[in-house]
Order: sequence, then C-alpha cells, then structure tokens
Amino acid sequence: MDIAALVISNKGLKTGNTMAESFQVLEDAGILSVDLAEKMQKSVGFRNISVHEYQSIDWELVFDIIHNHLDNFRDFMKAIL
Repeated sequence: MDIAALVISNKGLKTGNTMAESFQVLEDAGILSVDLAEKMQKSVGFRNISVHEYQSIDWELVFDIIHNHLDNFRDFMKAIL
C-alpha cells in the first residue's frame, strides 16, 4: 500500500478513497494491468481481515496464499519498477 501511495503521489495522480482503490488508480494510469490490480485489491481485503480480525482467519487460505500467490507481489514490484 505504501508503495502504491508513493507512486500515486510522485505521479500526481488522484488518490482513491480506500486502500484498494489505490490499485485501481494505478490501473487507470496504465501502471498495472487489470488482472494485477484486481489481485492486489483482493490482497488488501485479506489484509484487512487478518489485521483487524473481522472474522476468523482461514489458515488454509493463508497456506494457499503463501504457496500459490506470492508472485502477485513480485509482479506488482516489476510493474512499479
């Protein structure tokens, strides 16, 4: 989120109202693909659940993310760079 906010600020883009909207802003600016922006928005949703304990944590989902979705974050860094 901090990286998305930094890029938005540096490029003078209009900020979103939520953390997830930051990735939409980057998509609209052509920095992220539609697919990657959606994946990053989902990661914000998971972050909110895990940090704020809105509901019980699904440990099978955590395991799946760690083993199958870390490339989302690598792809995000590649897009930013």
